[in-house]
Amino acid sequence: MIEDALALAAMVAPCILDDDFEYEAAAKAIIRGAILRWDATGSGGVTTQSTAGPISETVTVGVRKGMFFPQEIVQLQKLCGRSSKGRAFEINTMPVDSDA
Repeated sequence: MIEDALALAAMVAPCILDDDFEYEAAAKAIIRGAILRWDATGSGGVTTQSTAGPISETVTVGVRKGMFFPQEIVQLQKLCGRSSKGRAFEINTMPVDSDA
């Protein structure tokens, strides 16, 4: 589970694997939370919920569709200095002078 979580986190925030990554503890906290949530859902997150009296129903909760919640992805990307929102950038359209 840990290797899976690290691999998926590195897909959205590759800097977490850098040797000089500054926020290792914060990244571990985000990844740890996702792993614990993943483990808590078990094989499908089926739980029994009792209602009034002898009546009960089976409710499926926490079915895992992805390792990280969208907010966790954003948090990991922010640790790398990236955000899911657009950032300013520059494209040089000037031709390179071959005489220089």
